[in-house]
Amino acid sequence: MKLRNIYFVCRDNYNVIDNFEAKDKIIGGREGKEISGWNDVLNALMNTRKIKSLEKESDSVINAVPELFRTQDKFNVRPEEWRMIYSAKKTLLRTLDDTMDLYEKMGMDTENRNGIDIKLPSFNDFTEFVDYLNDLRFVFTKCPFIQSSDEKLQFDNVDVGSTWLTFFVAGGALAGGSILLNNIASFIDKCIILRSHYLTVKKQKQDFENENKSEEEKKIILGYINSLYGKEVDTAIQELERITDYKIENKDGDERGRIEQCFEKMRNLLDKGLQIYSAIEAPSETRRLFEPLEMKYLEISNEQKLLEKKEEK
Repeated sequence: MKLRNIYFVCRDNYNVIDNFEAKDKIIGGREGKEISGWNDVLNALMNTRKIKSLEKESDSVINAVPELFRTQDKFNVRPEEWRMIYSAKKTLLRTLDDTMDLYEKMGMDTENRNGIDIKLPSFNDFTEFVDYLNDLRFVFTKCPFIQSSDEKLQFDNVDVGSTWLTFFVAGGALAGGSILLNNIASFIDKCIILRSHYLTVKKQKQDFENENKSEEEKKIILGYINSLYGKEVDTAIQELERITDYKIENKDGDERGRIEQCFEKMRNLLDKGLQIYSAIEAPSETRRLFEPLEMKYLEISNEQKLLEKKEEK
């Protein structure tokens, strides 16, 4: 996870955990403690445990609560049980404080801005890294569906110790959604769909090559397979025209060719593991645009893992 995202997870969940307290209560004639609002605390802990460096401390708080009560919002515990919960909570808070303090002392901008985070595919050498950047630059500058006269996508930074790139939208209003980011999310979605069709066509061609057919038959069938994929590209372009309100004037000209190049380059990047998310501090309207893509990234990632295992065998 990006350091910036880690900071916001810590900041946004800190107060809920910090305010987690218990009230004195007599239980069966003995001193006890009453805990209420546990569901909100548990939700905050589930958020912080997503961060690898906070997983152990977050789990310690959860595990300190008797298992019988972990699904209840309000319950009673013995004083010694509360002391264990409280101790685990203070340990977690110290780690949250240290994490946020490190980020702030690095002097990194914590201003809320609307934008996207891009996770580059893994690479083995500098040339491969540059190739990814060049393909990404081509898509963002040449694809007409992700251009806007009112908004501009500007590079912000590379996250510390990672290959996460951050871009923010200049000219858009933070309080509302961004047309430019809506168009980017729609474009990525179409690229993922085309990737699926492309892999199907690729498999069909591979299977077909092994069949005993005449050259004339192969030419006809391959032409049919290619035309099917071409129709999927046409459909994607038509839908993007409708979504973005941008119309291609010359359907068979250079612009169409550039769009197909953008589809191909982004498809290859996605296939290698590129992922695009909304910035964690972006407004809810923007986050909702990119959330549906997360499951699709996971599916691609699982496909890659299965392919790697198959190649190892």
